[in-house]
Formats: sequence, structure tokens, C-alpha cells
Amino acid sequence: MRVKLGLLAAAALAVAAPLGWGFAVEPASLRNEDYELAIPGWPAGCDGMRIAVLADLHVGSPFDGMDKLDRVISLTEHARPD
Repeated sequence: MRVKLGLLAAAALAVAAPLGWGFAVEPASLRNEDYELAIPGWPAGCDGMRIAVLADLHVGSPFDGMDKLDRVISLTEHARPD
């Protein structure tokens, strides 16, 4: 009986952990990261250009409403892309 309860608890954790991560932790992890790229053949005079890339916003999902979109826009503007 104990072994069955242990297996049931392990199975429940195996299901609950990814669901908890996907619904609670990941949607709240807003990041702003900078990368420096060297692109062969890039036109002269474009060195130092800052490009903003926004991806996978999922606005309208349970934890990503308009207030989060406002935070994304604010962070993007603060990065001062060209």
C-alpha cells in the first residue's frame, strides 16, 4: 500500500510540477537581454544599431493581460532601440 501511495504521489508531482511552472512561474518571468552580434557584410555606418525583438507575448492568456504588455513596452522603450 505504501509503495502504491508513493508511486501515486510521484506521478502527481510529475504532472503538477510542469503545470505549475507553465502557469505560474514562466508567465511571470519577463526578461530583457542584450546580445552583441557580428554580421558579416553588414553595411558600414550601421555598427552599434540597437534592434528590439519581441516574441511569444501571449497577451490575453491567463496571466498575460494588458498590464503585462504595458511593462513589455516600457522595458523595450527603456532599452532605446533604433
